[in-house]
Amino acid sequence: MKVLADVGPIYNGQLTGIGYFTDELLKYLSKKVELHGYAFNFCGMKHVKLGFPVLEQKLLPGKLLTYPRYFNIDLPLSMFFSIKNYDVVLGTNFLIPPCGKTATIPFIHDLSFIDHPEWSQGRNAHIHQIMLPKTLKRSSALVTISEFSAQRIREIYDYKKPILVINIPPKKSLAKQTLPISIEILPEKFFLFVGTIEPRKNLRTLIDAYGALPEKAQAEYKLVLAGKPGWDAQIVERLKSGKNKNIVYLDYVSEGERNWLYKNSIGTILPSHYEGFGMTILEALDSGSPTITSDIPPHREILGSSGAYFDCLDTVKLTGLLTDFINPVIRKKALSDQSKILSNYSWQKTAKQVYDFLRDIIA
Repeated sequence: MKVLADVGPIYNGQLTGIGYFTDELLKYLSKKVELHGYAFNFCGMKHVKLGFPVLEQKLLPGKLLTYPRYFNIDLPLSMFFSIKNYDVVLGTNFLIPPCGKTATIPFIHDLSFIDHPEWSQGRNAHIHQIMLPKTLKRSSALVTISEFSAQRIREIYDYKKPILVINIPPKKSLAKQTLPISIEILPEKFFLFVGTIEPRKNLRTLIDAYGALPEKAQAEYKLVLAGKPGWDAQIVERLKSGKNKNIVYLDYVSEGERNWLYKNSIGTILPSHYEGFGMTILEALDSGSPTITSDIPPHREILGSSGAYFDCLDTVKLTGLLTDFINPVIRKKALSDQSKILSNYSWQKTAKQVYDFLRDIIA
């Protein structure tokens, strides 16, 4: 089986959720199929090494593909890359350009740009809203990362073709744990948030709930926020103002720094309004950090009855859970209960699911 996959999310520099997902999945899938990637790399300015060949478009910038989409124009992939002799093209980041008679399978991570466009970056939401129906119409099948997302795709687009629901196992990182260089004063005990600073991550509720803790508790248990600025300018400004000296904002952290943060935190908080999955939950648990999460369907899919949940806007409940996690006995039990789910996840299993699905689709 010869597969061509979009590796653009890996070429985008600082990896976030979709980039990590794409990197890990393709690493394991390349052991099962003849896999090639494709990516725009104008003038060869990006230096990315993967364990399989990549078709790089160095003469033309990727904007020539994306800009026409604002005007509902979808240029064929063959204008930029040779796609002959491939059995299937994988769109790892929602959209796939027209590929002629070659089978296409997009990966649809969530429908936040439909369900809550106010939490999405305007231009990206617009492109996805007008172009995703075309991608789905041409597709042979699709892959998504939660039963919640699969249900929404069927409801919104009346999608009748096969859908594979896979999960995102924690990355087995080989990066050495590294103290984040941006920490000026090392907190001995801290709660942790990891993720892009964007509206759907619901940091306002987290910051307000943490701010309701007694001053003595805040002084002893800091709140560390690690993530590159997205498009929540007010929250970024609030964080950088440093009004609460017990809240430490680190911006983007490397893989090794993230590993250190998980390992040394007393708990990881995921307050999101909306997610396609909840990869951070598994990463945190795999590193020994119990989680407190918003009560949304993807988080329930992962944690089931073992989760410590709060309603997205319930700061009182979240403050109570933070208070509970200060108690080491409660923390230890939460980690023990939640960590049992980790045995359900492996990249080998996920890659095999995708391989079997591809084989059935192109048979």
